[in-house]
Amino acid sequence: MTAKAQSGYIPQQTNKTLTLEGTGKNYNVIFYYTPEKNGSHTVNFVEAGTETKVNPTIVKTINVKADQTVVTPDAAAVKELSQSGYELVSKDTKGYKKVKDYQKLTWLDESGKPREVSTLAGGKIPDTVTYLVQPVKYTITYQNAAGSPEAAKNGLSAVTAAENTPVGSTQGKNPTQYTAKDSFILKNPARVYDNGKYYQFSHWSLGTGTTVKSKLRGGETYSTLTVDKGTVGKLTFIANWKEMPAKPDDPDTTSTESTKPTTPTESTKPITPTKSTKTTTSTKPSKSGSSTGASPKTGDEINMTLWLGLLGFSGIGMISILTTYVQRRKEKNNE
Repeated sequence: MTAKAQSGYIPQQTNKTLTLEGTGKNYNVIFYYTPEKNGSHTVNFVEAGTETKVNPTIVKTINVKADQTVVTPDAAAVKELSQSGYELVSKDTKGYKKVKDYQKLTWLDESGKPREVSTLAGGKIPDTVTYLVQPVKYTITYQNAAGSPEAAKNGLSAVTAAENTPVGSTQGKNPTQYTAKDSFILKNPARVYDNGKYYQFSHWSLGTGTTVKSKLRGGETYSTLTVDKGTVGKLTFIANWKEMPAKPDDPDTTSTESTKPTTPTESTKPITPTKSTKTTTSTKPSKSGSSTGASPKTGDEINMTLWLGLLGFSGIGMISILTTYVQRRKEKNNE
């Protein structure tokens, strides 16, 4: 039910919702009116979190007569806020909460204290009424165009931040969440290697229902995509790729080139032994007549031939002595 307009009076409540319990019953709906107050009121929509600052951020200001627009922001004002990327919130001891039911909306008095909208009635409406709003958080989705190489998935993933990562926390990657206050430039993916071919990022295109405010706008495709402040709504950006000749010396590489055959580097080549590490094996028979190779050295460098010669001479000497001894014994016996 909607209150009828009455000249010179302002309804304290413009709408009421009734639950009908059955047919054949009569219901009386009563709307209360307050005499219209001369003058106008200022309604400020302030960004939540800045209301206690010396210079709060005022997103929108409207000047209205002492009517229901002061108590409940009208549809036109709310629509304009939504188109600007903001939503109404209420403040309590736990913080800020998005509000859809205007009857649960709070406003701030001159001291900054949250008050219920029911207190805005008749002569109790102050000259300035402050409502709180906050930027809407929108999501950003990234996709590869149809027909893109399989390796493009890794290429796009390499420059995309985790889900619900705001613009200020991307660590060099592309954000997945933004507000109308943000401005950012998309990072293009590096080239990829897939099934023996190189593919290079070509341009960004916009998904269905995606519109952006961009100073570098060039039709519906962007080699460099800049998203300016004031952009609203869910965004979908599509990466497009093109095949290119292989250029091994091109510094534009990415981890997705893992399928490319590699040539062993110097660190993986076989090492040729140097002279200092070369080992030799002698196959020359030794003087002892062994045909299996030289015997291991024991550290004894004495000439064995000399000792054998001395041993031979000693034997000859002993034989001579024994021979002489035997002859003398025989001569003595013959006497």
